[in-house]
Amino acid sequence: MASSGSSAGTGTGTGSSGTGGSAATGSSADTVSTQRTEPECESQDSRGDGEARVAPWGIIIPITEGFHSMELVNTEYSFGRDFNCDYIFPDNDAQRYRTYSSRHFHIFLNGDPFIQDDSMNGTYMNGNLLSRDEKVVLPNYATIALGGAEHHVLTFCNLMHQDGHKFPDGLRDRYMIAKELGTGVFGRVFLAFRVGSLERVAIKMIPKQDLALQEVPTTNVKAEAEILQQLVHPGIVRFLEACDSEEAFFIVLEYADGGELSQWLKRRRVLCEKTSKFVFYQIVLAVHYLNEQGVIHRDLKLQNVLLASTDEEPLVKVTDFGLARIAGEQSVARTLCGTLHYLAPEVFDVGKSRAGYGKAVDCWALGVILFWCLSGRSPFVECPAGTSMAEQIRSRRVVFDPQVWATISQSARDLVTHLLTVDPSRRCTTQQALQHPWLQDPEMKMKVQRLWEG
Repeated sequence: MASSGSSAGTGTGTGSSGTGGSAATGSSADTVSTQRTEPECESQDSRGDGEARVAPWGIIIPITEGFHSMELVNTEYSFGRDFNCDYIFPDNDAQRYRTYSSRHFHIFLNGDPFIQDDSMNGTYMNGNLLSRDEKVVLPNYATIALGGAEHHVLTFCNLMHQDGHKFPDGLRDRYMIAKELGTGVFGRVFLAFRVGSLERVAIKMIPKQDLALQEVPTTNVKAEAEILQQLVHPGIVRFLEACDSEEAFFIVLEYADGGELSQWLKRRRVLCEKTSKFVFYQIVLAVHYLNEQGVIHRDLKLQNVLLASTDEEPLVKVTDFGLARIAGEQSVARTLCGTLHYLAPEVFDVGKSRAGYGKAVDCWALGVILFWCLSGRSPFVECPAGTSMAEQIRSRRVVFDPQVWATISQSARDLVTHLLTVDPSRRCTTQQALQHPWLQDPEMKMKVQRLWEG
């Protein structure tokens, strides 16, 4: 097994269709292998004093600031204000702290994990108030709230029934596999916790058999890790390590709590112009960095943009480099790939000429993303009895619905138009987009800078 432990970039996760947050993988779970660059890590299954490490059956994950993570090894744990509790609530919020009971609830293991309310002001699980002294099965990834259904403080993760056996021993020594987040074209994405620190990570697993069935060269898969290792940017998902077993490739990435931009947009339908600007500016900065590094992403879409948190103005990260390629200044791609709604016109002409396409395809995809954020729909819609989507894209038959765009500034519409320019030589570049009047907002830029600085 080859393994590498180099890290790149700054601090989630994966675009996936699973519940909870999102793994840093995007919608297709392409993974990867790299050659060893440092010595094998010492097994985490033994403590420094030689005492065997007891595997936890569950993990408590904080949702609210001030609370902490905790591995569950014993059969019962008490939670509350009292210093004799196994898990002591923080007193950083005085008003909330008064609603906590000395012994608020306890979690115990009796075949399955259970929770029991012991409080005066109520314990809520997944929004439901628990009856005092009633024992209730605690489901995997249940959310626990105190003193009110809206005051979410902790999440429980069940580690007892996960398929960690599918992961190489070296990987399982370093990470506790929690649950599957979603599946993609080539594999699956899992939530895991780093042993010791309990840092959440996303692990992409891609079976080699699936690659063979779809006639995908393993060299294409390995390229993703090689690309990620070169990228150091706050708007790019952070690569942690990769490894290779006999059956599959694995890549470990940071975990994004806020999920995919597509999920966020689906809940809101559209983003207001201010929020669209805040999110889009970060995406452009990340893509500009990629293009400056000679990387064409080739599959930019809402599903491959992750939110690092559930905040109203979150840090945004670009993910999923399964279709990306390193391109020299004069290099062009000659492969038809990507997602139909986001494909630039020149991509459809692959094979018809020797021209190929370059990094301008990413700028076209940026235009589609911005259009979607502002309007809640794709600029191109498949017409059963009319023009095909490919024909619409080639001719840029974009419909700006007056009912939607009437409230959107002309400046925003101008940027969309310049990004969705059919001729790639005349299309707005990332540098030009960053200089566009619509993105000249000092307050917005200052907020992004603060997010980047942590």
